[in-house]
Amino acid sequence: MNTGQGSVNHNDDQQFIVHVNESKIQIIIRNTSLDYNSTPAFHDIIDSHIDKNLKEWEVDFSGVVFLDSSGLGLMARLSKVLDSQKSKLIIKKARNEIVILLLTSGFTKNVTFI
Repeated sequence: MNTGQGSVNHNDDQQFIVHVNESKIQIIIRNTSLDYNSTPAFHDIIDSHIDKNLKEWEVDFSGVVFLDSSGLGLMARLSKVLDSQKSKLIIKKARNEIVILLLTSGFTKNVTFI
């Protein structure tokens, strides 16, 4: 996976598309559940970029049809790490039921939903 500046990365099965520039990462989750089966690949994407001091993380949830405790836990971890780095987390285009699940799970601090 190429992780250079301005890169566009695709994993083999196209579940995730990653755009990276100098200060921002955009992760598009495509046609999947964010669950026990898909979180390892998402975790790898996070780990490969978390130490790059990116100021904004935008996660496009438009393709997420289901979120289980594995996906919820991974998003909680990402939120906590980004909060400690003073980076913004933007969750974009999530279905209403997923937004409600995230909000009732405490995703209100330093997270923007659009």
